[in-house]
Amino acid sequence: MKKIKLFTFSFLLSFSFVSAQQKECGTMANLEYLKTQDPQLENKMLQNEQSLQNWIKTHASSKLGKKGAIITIPVVVHVVYSNPTENISAAQVLSAIAILNKDYRRLNADTSATPSVFAAVAADCEIEFCLATTDPNGNSTSGITRTATTQTSFSGGTFNGISWSNDVVKYTSSGGIDAWNTSRYLNIWICDINGFNGYAQLPGGPASSDGVVIDYTRFGNIGTAAWASITIRTATHEIGHWLNLSHIWGNNILETSNCGNDSCDDTPTESSSTYGCPTFPYNTYSACNSGANGEMFMNYMDYTDCRNIFTKDQKARMIAAINTSRPGFLTSVCQTGVIYGCTDPLACNYSSQANVSVDCNYTTCAGCMDSAAYSYDSLATISDTASCLYCNLSTSAVVVNASSKSALDGSVDLSVTGFNCITPTSLASNFGVANGSTGVMFNMINTSGKPLTITGISQGSYGSYFGSATSYNIYYYPGTYIPHINNTNGWIALASNSSGTVPSGGTLTVPVYSDAIPMKAVTIPVGATYGFYLGLNGTLTYSTATGTAGVTPWGSDAALTITVGHSSSFPNVVNTPRAPLIQVHYGTNTSTLTYQWSNGATTEDITGVAAGTYAVTATDCNGCKTSKTVNIGLGLGLSEERLNVISIHPNPAKNQITVKVAAKLVGSDYIIHDLLGKIVLKGNLNAENTMIELGNLSGGIYLISIENNNLKQTFKVIKE
Repeated sequence: MKKIKLFTFSFLLSFSFVSAQQKECGTMANLEYLKTQDPQLENKMLQNEQSLQNWIKTHASSKLGKKGAIITIPVVVHVVYSNPTENISAAQVLSAIAILNKDYRRLNADTSATPSVFAAVAADCEIEFCLATTDPNGNSTSGITRTATTQTSFSGGTFNGISWSNDVVKYTSSGGIDAWNTSRYLNIWICDINGFNGYAQLPGGPASSDGVVIDYTRFGNIGTAAWASITIRTATHEIGHWLNLSHIWGNNILETSNCGNDSCDDTPTESSSTYGCPTFPYNTYSACNSGANGEMFMNYMDYTDCRNIFTKDQKARMIAAINTSRPGFLTSVCQTGVIYGCTDPLACNYSSQANVSVDCNYTTCAGCMDSAAYSYDSLATISDTASCLYCNLSTSAVVVNASSKSALDGSVDLSVTGFNCITPTSLASNFGVANGSTGVMFNMINTSGKPLTITGISQGSYGSYFGSATSYNIYYYPGTYIPHINNTNGWIALASNSSGTVPSGGTLTVPVYSDAIPMKAVTIPVGATYGFYLGLNGTLTYSTATGTAGVTPWGSDAALTITVGHSSSFPNVVNTPRAPLIQVHYGTNTSTLTYQWSNGATTEDITGVAAGTYAVTATDCNGCKTSKTVNIGLGLGLSEERLNVISIHPNPAKNQITVKVAAKLVGSDYIIHDLLGKIVLKGNLNAENTMIELGNLSGGIYLISIENNNLKQTFKVIKE
């Protein structure tokens, strides 16, 4: 309610403060800062208020809420981010613009929640917003700029104990980005704000910083702002300030105003800001409000979670502010027929209807497009050759011939190589004194002796150290991460905003873990070191550690070592040594092969078979197949039956054997190996009768293979 006149405009003269805390709105704190930078600012704003009041007096229709021309305001959204989570999508930006247009046109879905006594003064403000389609240089634009910064958050310090912003996000020189022409564009900066959910610059401040700043979790109703759906009205509130609206209880940092002034007759006087969502009527017959209807806590210029109304007098102030302080927007237009989407035909989410390109995605539809690979993805539209995995099975066999035509003592020792199947297991890192962080970077070292496939990561916690994260980003670097801190080049995303919830409870010795966070699997080569980063939207639990980052083990088993590392936002990790409190899910190649022999056997090897021809097909877990045909012949066994012009005697033998061959086989090589395949003797048959000493061999069964260009035979030899 407008209770006092211009010359006591309360927010210009107030110097009351409260202790610093995360607050809904920092506009008044920012104003006090600007006044310290410009001693004439207070007088400028008094003059602006006088012009605004005069305009309202001479334009009665604006005050009465009559329909007029729609004012359209081009918007440029500057997304300033220090990690991928803060780099909100164009879809989230568009959801915020849609909310603004509904709120300022009284088309919001919750208008029915406005009590009827207040609905009578509710206004369609006839103000609309659109993303700019032309930049200050006349080039086409999506109306969204993106700036990577090393600033992990934006806050200037304190002013009489209150956190305030010194507007560094609004300047390229200080890690933000310069405003576009503020007389033609509403500049909205989206970033991580420390101390406030948002703030605006009231008319009259410096042109270079004119606009609105919103925290990345409070803009729109999807993505990082999905947690609150339509209850977030931070942007609606702050743009109200930008259009010269006061808080409904008046304007001072204390948020209590002794029945203050918002210069609007149709808003009941409030004593202070209101949070939550009270029940109507609220705070009736108070010292500031003598009515039965109480306070208009659902007004956009309060702080509640159920804001849904601008009034006719608030509309009049905003229209007057545009006419007197922001006249450049009286003639601005929003381009019609704009359809946002990805216009690149090579992208996963290409839209043939879109005419303004935003949010092109080149990863979700990427996959192996080579049909010869067993990892072939029939739905992939972008080729990712690194994901193509090919069958590489091969077989070899050691054949032991049957000792006679009627004997069933032939065998085949089959070996298969090249399979790519994994047996999943997990490794939990150590736990120590826990801290909170936006992310942690560390190395994993493959010590398994085989390729090691990382299939998932779980966040751990215990006791009161409970991570509040609900979504995670995971990156890896194919090498140690140490040289690649502060540099995004070469890092590959494995997960983006993947869900994972850490349960409460647990102890230091028996921690609790989230489920495996969904991610693309990555294989670490034998003996290799890969860097990893686990970050999130929320609080991640990590541990202060000792040792050398990237080197000192924090958790290890026979297959994998997890090192201590660095923590902070990706890729600008600055705190060290820090260690992840995680569980890593991984797998190593293992035999998951199936076998089918022509004689019906399904084992890897066959034994106790007669002489003949046998065929086998081996199949791995990926469907890869390999086949081999072997001939089991007749050899000279214990009966010394002669076949294939080769004989061995004595057999069994104590210290030596004599190998007798036909003249045409003189010069053939022989190899003797044990049943594990280890070669124990080898040499050359340099005569028709060659004596081979066995004295140094342990007692047992051995296999001797004799081979030349025309013949290869394997015989069983028993050493007593």
